[in-house]
Amino acid sequence: MKTATVERIQQEYQENITDKIEAWLTNKNIGHCGVGKGVLANSDQCFYERGLIETRDLAAVSAKAAGLEKEADRMSHCGKSFSFARCTKCGECIGHPYHCDERLCPTCYYRNLARFMYRHRNSWDPTRGFLIVTMDYGSYRYYQVDDGMAYAKTIHQELLTRSPLLRGGVYHIELVWDEEYHYYHILYHYMVNGDSNHAFLFAWAVDGNARLHDYQAFNDYNRAEGYFIRRCCQYPANILLDYTKVAWYLGLMKRRKLIQGFGEFYRMSGGLNRGSHGRSRRKCPACGGKLSYVGLTTGKYVVWDNKLKCYTVDPAAPVLRGGYCDR
Repeated sequence: MKTATVERIQQEYQENITDKIEAWLTNKNIGHCGVGKGVLANSDQCFYERGLIETRDLAAVSAKAAGLEKEADRMSHCGKSFSFARCTKCGECIGHPYHCDERLCPTCYYRNLARFMYRHRNSWDPTRGFLIVTMDYGSYRYYQVDDGMAYAKTIHQELLTRSPLLRGGVYHIELVWDEEYHYYHILYHYMVNGDSNHAFLFAWAVDGNARLHDYQAFNDYNRAEGYFIRRCCQYPANILLDYTKVAWYLGLMKRRKLIQGFGEFYRMSGGLNRGSHGRSRRKCPACGGKLSYVGLTTGKYVVWDNKLKCYTVDPAAPVLRGGYCDR
């Protein structure tokens, strides 16, 4: 990574991230990019082409400076390595692109966000339009944010109870730093089926305990999803690229989900598709035997097997050493 100050990269990130994510959304194929590897190509290629590598590298530096050595090590391997396991029955080595899933990692942040939206795609009613509403649940100093989050959750639950017309949707929690007054705004971004008239149901339901910050109505789902990801769910670079705030932010969000479904969307947000997917990865696609985890290796030892429809790894592949990958 080129030598650069945190301040410069933060500024460039804030200026360019909207265009980068918009370009990615324009070319995306959720979950699979299909670049020369069939249907299971590494989805991180999309992000890399949009310039998020430098941001991830800076996030790893920030994590390391904050004393989070293991998290920094995981991010340093994210998208560059393959996790692989060996079948205990036939000895075949099966690989998967490695994603660290760290909250600090911008590539995993957008990857998981895209997967989340994709899981809910068929739950929307395209005939009712789409509405994105932003509610402001107050401003707090950094030592008050935890209490502010608890307050926002209470008002959020009351809002859903008082608005039975909202059949369901998704919401995202965002902390916005006010540089002038030195406090954080707690914003909830809601995406629901409805038109602009439904926005005032939110203002009515909170009964003066929160403020209607903004709303946008769309007739097309793709435009609504694009706006929601680009404008409402941006990677919190001003927090996570500042090593003095990293530990505080991770502690604050440890037991909180930044994005979640509610109403009819809640069960899907619980990850109903994850269990079977996870179990399928424990079986060898060649013989059905049990896979035993080995570690991480580099892409030079991995090839796509058209017959098995998965990545296979050279049995002699070296296992990466250091931190998380030690064996």
